[in-house]
Amino acid sequence: LKLSDKLKIISDKAFSNCYNFVGSLIISNSVNEIGSYSFWSCYGFDGELVLSNTIEKIPKHSFENCSNLIGSLTIHDTVTLIDSYAFNNCSCLNGELILSNNLTTINDNSFKNCKSLSKTLTIPNSVNFIGYNAFECCYFINGELKLPNVIDRILDKSFANCSFCGSLVIPDSVTQIGSSSFQGCHFFDGTLVLSRNLVSINSCAFENCDNFKGSLILPDSIAYIDTRAFKGCSGFDGELTLPNNNKFSFISSHTFEDCSGFIGSLTIPENVTEINKYAFNGCKNFNGNLYLSKKLIY
Repeated sequence: LKLSDKLKIISDKAFSNCYNFVGSLIISNSVNEIGSYSFWSCYGFDGELVLSNTIEKIPKHSFENCSNLIGSLTIHDTVTLIDSYAFNNCSCLNGELILSNNLTTINDNSFKNCKSLSKTLTIPNSVNFIGYNAFECCYFINGELKLPNVIDRILDKSFANCSFCGSLVIPDSVTQIGSSSFQGCHFFDGTLVLSRNLVSINSCAFENCDNFKGSLILPDSIAYIDTRAFKGCSGFDGELTLPNNNKFSFISSHTFEDCSGFIGSLTIPENVTEINKYAFNGCKNFNGNLYLSKKLIY
């Protein structure tokens, strides 16, 4: 497909389902607008995708199911919005993902199932919103995850089943980690550092992140940790420190189940009144004292 150097607009569904095109898809810099579904399911393209450096947004479903595109992907600094499903199922992109330094929004499922990307994913500090499932099942082989320092929430399944390695730092701007946000991220092999302003960790947030190392320190800002939040995080090989404040009053079921690497003593803070079923089941390496809250209700 060879596009005119004078082309300015590619409207909605312009090339949708044109699945027999081959080679690279090069969108010239004259193009300043791309419509929704514009190249949806053009899975015949088997070269690189080169985007115009004048577009300001990538609309929903624009390149969804372009599953044979290869190489790196650069989102130029003119882009401020990547809309829902924009690159969903671009599963053969096998280079680096470079995001715009002026990007503010990455909407739901934008890069879901981009399974072959490599190197570190750096999300610029301009980004203040990352949607549901935005990077679910993105492997980023041999790369780390660098989160922006302005987001206040990490939504459900944003990074579930990704293959990032190294440590993970949750910026201090984050107050809430959604359900299954990092579930199944088996390859993190450094420490987990949580936001000092974190208030809630929802269900299954870090379930089966089984290669984290070191201690797990849950900051005193936390009021609520939901069921299975750290279930199966067997790699932690240091101590577990629970939040100590007036709001953290119960430990949900299965929260730390099969976290078999924790060592040392365990202190249940004084304001905890309830420990639910299987909360610490399988935590077999604690080798110090167990200090229970005096307010526990039996």
